[in-house]
Amino acid sequence: MLLKSLYNKFLQNWSNTTREKYARAVGVQLGENCRLYSTNFSSEPYLIYIGNHVTITGGVQFIPHAGGLWVLREEFPQADYIRPIIIFDNCFIGSNSIILPGLTIGPNTVIGAGSVVTKSIPADSVAAGVPAKVISTLDKYQSRIDEEQLFHHIPSKEKKELLLSYFGSSLEEWLAKIDELDKQQSDNA
Repeated sequence: MLLKSLYNKFLQNWSNTTREKYARAVGVQLGENCRLYSTNFSSEPYLIYIGNHVTITGGVQFIPHAGGLWVLREEFPQADYIRPIIIFDNCFIGSNSIILPGLTIGPNTVIGAGSVVTKSIPADSVAAGVPAKVISTLDKYQSRIDEEQLFHHIPSKEKKELLLSYFGSSLEEWLAKIDELDKQQSDNA
């Protein structure tokens, strides 16, 4: 277990291609055009399916088994609860989320950072929390994002200049801008 943990830390510093190769080598069924920032696939990686165009951010854990059965081991020495985990196409799994056994995450779904997914999440959803619950549809999530507030992929130096001109450079300016953006969102809700 220590060796696997060290190897996962090592993989975090390597390219996405290397992490994809590792995932496939341990048995994860991995689609195309994915971004893997975490390779913590637990002890049954061959029971994990990740579709096309999926992002798995840092610290995400896949747990296809229920380790809590340990407390029943003397009474039920052969008991195990192991189920596949299925993530369909075009999903984003936020940092440090935990995905538990026997569930599906539908296509076009966002899972918020730090969520614990204990039940299947339907398609076209945004889910977050402990336990994760659907908090929005993907359409509502998209409608809350004003095109003028999007910062598209640009080189780092230009990005810094653009963001600092938009948000300002002081705490007071940031707080004022956040208040302004929150007001715009509540007015549009």
